[in-house]
Amino acid sequence: MQPSEPSSDKGRADEAPDPVPDAAGSSSAKAGARPRRRVGRPRVARERAEARRKILDAGEALFAENGFDATPTSAVAERAGVTSALIFYYFKTKRGLLQALIDERPFLPRFAELVAGVEDDDRRALLRTAGMRLFELAHRSGPMVRIVVREVLQKRDLREHWEGVLERAVEALAQRMAAADGPPITAGRATEAARLFFNAIAFQALFGPDMEAERAVNETIDLVLAAC
Repeated sequence: MQPSEPSSDKGRADEAPDPVPDAAGSSSAKAGARPRRRVGRPRVARERAEARRKILDAGEALFAENGFDATPTSAVAERAGVTSALIFYYFKTKRGLLQALIDERPFLPRFAELVAGVEDDDRRALLRTAGMRLFELAHRSGPMVRIVVREVLQKRDLREHWEGVLERAVEALAQRMAAADGPPITAGRATEAARLFFNAIAFQALFGPDMEAERAVNETIDLVLAAC
């Protein structure tokens, strides 16, 4: 049974009070006047969305810093500035919060979208543009990638979900590589090259932050094209 939302100091304070009956038992509103419009509901919706976002932010940061198992729900609540009960209301369990992060804040689908938007037809130019975008995206998505490496890959159901998303992102790049101008390349070889390219760029963006993006991308392109 879904728990009711924890009580809040706002509650009905965010709504207009009902008309107060007068001594005769009738509403204090004038006869024939339009009913008073309740106010505050849009504000309540915004506040709830903001609270949920803060919980996701806190979970992402703490799971990345300390690990899922080592992070109690109370720590997430404290970082987010909410009660633990509110976390359970939105996500049911701490595992539910982890699943929400994976579902709502994945960077791999965004990479597939970025690849689809690359207009370069030359294979090297394609990889350079895609590589720069991937490097920046992986660098900005560091906490989520650390969660994936530390947590998701160790939990079978989440790992299978993540691997499916990864393969779709790799395949999006592989299809563009196979169709790009350059020496002929088979679909299988393009997939292998795209996976190598993706892993190399993501690794350098996450664990080699001192390396310049352009240098990392160009060196990886040379390696991948040579392997093709």
